[in-house]
Amino acid sequence: LFPPDSLARVKRIAVDSFLRERPEEAMYCPRAGCNHVLPPPPVSTRPASAEDERRAGGLRVSCECCPASYCLKCTEQLGKPMPCHPNLSCKEAQPASEEDVQRHRMHIVSEILTLKCPRCKTAFQEYD
Repeated sequence: LFPPDSLARVKRIAVDSFLRERPEEAMYCPRAGCNHVLPPPPVSTRPASAEDERRAGGLRVSCECCPASYCLKCTEQLGKPMPCHPNLSCKEAQPASEEDVQRHRMHIVSEILTLKCPRCKTAFQEYD
């Protein structure tokens, strides 16, 4: 009567619809390809102050299927999976994730902080 994969497609459409209509009740794991449905963190574990947020590393959401913990607040604001950031508030962690900042940081590390041979420009592995 129906193709064998039609039930799975209907279930997937129903779950997608539910998650779109009720984002406060459940969400997909932000890791690409995981697609595990996660409950939101309980209200009791949400950081109350900036210091609590800094200590917790953001609003932590953990997936049971993939060994990852994400900051829900940063993930939603930046539109991409953001790992938890211990000892940083969300406001402090977000600029460090921007592509230009990362590129500039790598430039400083490779061009300024890395010792290189003056003749061949090869970076030293270790120096004493």
